[in-house]
Amino acid sequence: EQDPAVVARLLRVANSALYARSRRISDVQRAVVTLGPTSVIGIVMSYQFVEMKSELDDVTTLPFLNIVRHSIATAFLARHLVQRTPSFPSLDVSLNERAGEAYTAGLMHDFGKVVLLYNSPEDAAMYYSTPAESAEDAAAIDHEAQEQTLFGHTHASVGSFLLSKLTFPQRLQDVIAQHHAEGDEAPQDRSDQHLVAVLQAANLAAHGLGYGTIPHEDWEGCQADPTWERLATTTPIGYGTAEALTETVASAQEDLALYIGAML
Repeated sequence: EQDPAVVARLLRVANSALYARSRRISDVQRAVVTLGPTSVIGIVMSYQFVEMKSELDDVTTLPFLNIVRHSIATAFLARHLVQRTPSFPSLDVSLNERAGEAYTAGLMHDFGKVVLLYNSPEDAAMYYSTPAESAEDAAAIDHEAQEQTLFGHTHASVGSFLLSKLTFPQRLQDVIAQHHAEGDEAPQDRSDQHLVAVLQAANLAAHGLGYGTIPHEDWEGCQADPTWERLATTTPIGYGTAEALTETVASAQEDLALYIGAML
């Protein structure tokens, strides 16, 4: 209530087509009740992300905004996947708690890229803005190795370190650090496995729906990616088939577009 810019953003989202009501919402308390605490946290954090644009220059602004847009889309889809899961795994968290964790993990998963962009603007702007020549080339790129060579760190390790400094819960720190992990590198804890799998699915879906760090429409390519089948069938994500996972993401496209429009 003390920050007019945040209040304006909350009311804008609460009165958007995504949360259509017969009467307009004009006070903060009703907006918070309508949106829910997880969404409110996301709105405040995403607003602060966008405000960081003033620290950047012409070279870094576009890749920065693409990263923010992708992060918001990933957060929305991660929460959607948890809330709509047909079979929520037996974990040490509730469905609502996991939905909140998934949203926050999605919002923060690529924040290490923002740090790298700020500290190595020319190299990072070039790296995060240059598309691969083909889908096959994109799949073959070892981004972690390339980031390590270029910056001395990966965006996942930088993001995890940042969350530790912000005293985020240890689970979120671990998930951010491991959100590209596969096979033997994947976390051993079942609850962490689930959150990583949800985040990986949301991240891949956001790219496929055109909300990538390098925007492109490739939903068919996303569904054909072997990672998609693996996430649906061999991880504790709760969907069981690639078709069920695909249908759940597809059902969110319209609401996702409205949400991105309201947030940005």
